[in-house]
Amino acid sequence: MTGYPIPANTTKVKFGDNEISHIPKDYFKNIPNLTHIIIPDNVISSIDDHAFALVPSVTHINLGHNKLKLIRKHMFAGVLKLKTLFLDNNLIQLIESGSFNGSTALSTLFLHTNLLQTLNESIFDLENHPSKLNRFNMYGNPLSCQCLGWLKHADGTWITVQEPLDTVCAGQGYLQNRTWASLIDLEEFNCHSDITTDPKFVSSTPEGPECDILGEVLVGIVKI
Repeated sequence: MTGYPIPANTTKVKFGDNEISHIPKDYFKNIPNLTHIIIPDNVISSIDDHAFALVPSVTHINLGHNKLKLIRKHMFAGVLKLKTLFLDNNLIQLIESGSFNGSTALSTLFLHTNLLQTLNESIFDLENHPSKLNRFNMYGNPLSCQCLGWLKHADGTWITVQEPLDTVCAGQGYLQNRTWASLIDLEEFNCHSDITTDPKFVSSTPEGPECDILGEVLVGIVKI
């Protein structure tokens, strides 16, 4: 992903349907008004740490329908205004602890259609920054549903899990094959000693929204 500089006054970029495989940390720089980065339907398998830190104004990132397997702790570091993140339809098996610690404004997170087996609260810094999530997708993962009590806000309301009838518990034990819609008792989510959970692991993916590359300057959809 090199050789195609983005005009400084661009607000939205879209590089969908290309063959992009890697996002370097210095590609998005000197674009102070950039708010939307849309790169779905590529073959992205690696992203440098701090890849988006030079565009702190970004509120929306769509990386759906790529080949990501791992979300590292510092991949989204420095993106403090991020509100919407699409990671659906990848191959994500692991989300490292602390991956979304700095994304305290994050309200929409799509992780559906990945390979996540467990989803631990340590991906956020919930102790210091209560979650603002109100749209969350995790269906289409081989996800064990134990230890998901953190999806309940301090005021007793649940984070809205979209497609609750399609979100089916995998793994073994008493929650196997149950849908999220059927799990209404918080006790259902108590962790048990026979359940292996690693705070680093998480994954999922969603279908990204339609978005054009528009701003004061139009950046065309190009092959990269």
